[in-house]
Amino acid sequence: MIFRFKDIDYTFPSSLDAITLRQRIAFNDEHGKHLDDWAKAIAEMKDEFKKEGERSHWHLDNAARMLSFYTGIPFEQVSKEVFITDLLYIYNTQMQELFRQEAEMQLQNIYSWNDEDWYITTPELKPTDNMALNEFIVSKEIVRMLNAAGQGKWDMLPYLCAIYLRRKDEPFSEELVQEGSERLALMQDLPLDIAIAVGFFLSGIVNTYTTALHSLEKAEQRESQPVPTSTNGDG
Repeated sequence: MIFRFKDIDYTFPSSLDAITLRQRIAFNDEHGKHLDDWAKAIAEMKDEFKKEGERSHWHLDNAARMLSFYTGIPFEQVSKEVFITDLLYIYNTQMQELFRQEAEMQLQNIYSWNDEDWYITTPELKPTDNMALNEFIVSKEIVRMLNAAGQGKWDMLPYLCAIYLRRKDEPFSEELVQEGSERLALMQDLPLDIAIAVGFFLSGIVNTYTTALHSLEKAEQRESQPVPTSTNGDG
């Protein structure tokens, strides 16, 4: 989308693939806490009339912050000089289209990006599938550490993409997720549609892993228990 402001044309993204994961993380770092805290405060409001008015204000503010971030127009200038009708148009058309694309996303096994094919493949979980289990353990530890450091889901995605989005037949290595690695830097430049797809993939695979690991633990517990012997008929 071209947004014209003071006789200058600015570009606002019309699709998720026009936004990089790096940009989405930067937007969250700059505006995420403000928007999240405000949204929580709105959710706790008891007066429905005030709540609805505050929710509308939140949407306009979100649109203004996105417009400022992706065009480079200073936020103060956007909030003071861009007409509300323009912000409403951006929210009701461009932003809703981005939301729609995210909601209707369909997971693929192969993504073409950066002149290469990248694969998201669900590993077949078996008791002997040590590599698949190791990938899960590493990703779980990364999530734990980033949570402890107060970082959110967007900060985690480059690490998780480095683990689960790989070239054809590329083996997993913990070097992929080491700080300063080439792969982590590359994942920052992923189009947002692919990064979100990895997130959708993980939401399903975590449930699969959790169920499988729970089953394995129960099986191990049964095997470790002594075999009961009957004394019936002993003389």
